[in-house]
Amino acid sequence: MKLEERVGKLEESVVELEKKVEIIGQAVSELIKEGEKVKEKEKKFEAVIYGFRTPEDYENFLKICESISEKDMGFEFEEKGKAIVILSNDKDELHKKSLWLVKKTGLSDLKYIVKERD
Repeated sequence: MKLEERVGKLEESVVELEKKVEIIGQAVSELIKEGEKVKEKEKKFEAVIYGFRTPEDYENFLKICESISEKDMGFEFEEKGKAIVILSNDKDELHKKSLWLVKKTGLSDLKYIVKERD
């Protein structure tokens, strides 16, 4: 085989190899994106509802949360000090639920903050 033929075959092999490397690179990028989506889904958020004027206000709000959780198995909450914490994987949905709860109770001083759970 002549040198020119060998060089030609090597060039063809390099081109093929470059194509395969590009395909692998795209596959890796897609896997990374998919991994980021999974991480995002695994995140837990919490809405901390606070500002209860009286212990009775707190107890009434707690009863409302208990009633909701009996009917809606996806509604998770817990008590944390003098606050009620509502849990969710969906930050936007958590904002909606928290705002609805705060407005539904009619307690004027209630506030909430949504944050990623530690």
